[in-house]
Order: sequence, then C-alpha cells, then structure tokens
Amino acid sequence: MFFASLLLGGLILCPLILRVFFPYFWTDLVYHTELLRILLKFVSRRRRRPLFLALDRFLEQVETRPNKTFIVFENKRYSFEDADRESNRIANALRVASVLNPGDTAVLFLLNEPAFIFCWLALAKLGCACALLNSSIRARSLVASFSCCRGAKVLIASEGEKRTEDHNTYSTWNNTLHI
Repeated sequence: MFFASLLLGGLILCPLILRVFFPYFWTDLVYHTELLRILLKFVSRRRRRPLFLALDRFLEQVETRPNKTFIVFENKRYSFEDADRESNRIANALRVASVLNPGDTAVLFLLNEPAFIFCWLALAKLGCACALLNSSIRARSLVASFSCCRGAKVLIASEGEKRTEDHNTYSTWNNTLHI
C-alpha cells in the first residue's frame, strides 16, 4: 500500500517538478518527436528506388494541383501547369538543337526570374546536370567559374547577361561552348 501511494504521489508531483525545474520540457519533447517523424520520412524517401528527386516532387504537384500558384514574380503568377508547360518548351528546344544529351552538364547564368526555375526544370527533365553561376560575376571570374564546371557544353544566359566587359572573354566563350 505504501508503495502504491508513493508511486501515485510521484506521478502527481513529477509533472509539477518538471514544470518548475524544466519549463520547456514538454515543448522540447513535442518538437523532438516531430523532428524524429520528419527524419524517418526523409530516410524512407532516400531509400526509395528509384530515387525520389525534386523533379519527381514537382511533377507530382503538377498532377495533383495544376492550377495552384507556383511562382509569383513582379505581380505575375505562374501555376504548376504553366511552369511545366514552359519547362517542356525549353527542354524540347534544347533537344531539337541536339546540343545536350542525358548526363551532360549545362551552366545556368540567369538573373533571379522565373526563367531560371523553368530552365533548371527543363535540364532536369533532359537528365542533365546543372551548374548554377551567380549572375553578378563578370569577365575573368565568369570564365574561371565556367572552367570549374567540368564538361559543361552549354551556357544558358539571359539576354542581358551575354554581354561581358572584356571582348577576349567573349571569344574564349565562343571557342569552348555554345551560347
């Protein structure tokens, strides 16, 4: 009987003691439980064969929510379906030009605009690796960055980004890749 009353008293006092001495215990417990759940979900997706990539998630969203807004840029909205259509158009243009094959590398040198995401999705659909270059670099830094991208065959740039300060740099580009 003494043991039962001691156990009951401990069960009643335990939450109070925890609240006084460890005020964030329950919040932390809920947080870590949720974190563990997310980690287990991530690990299960990583073990899935074939791999579940960002492109797969995007295509999943296109099927389930085609008209939901995907990108808002300068007061213009692009739905998942619009992004898919545009990325298909770009991928078909690259395929018709027969510049890229699956496994090749392309360099994206674009400003922060929807075309950046559309081109990235198009390259992923073609099975190409994508090197992303910062749009603020110019001239020699750009050539050095491009040379680090092993085997890159194509530089995809926005109209304003094709110009460089150094004409020699431009001629170097023409000798090594398609612009």
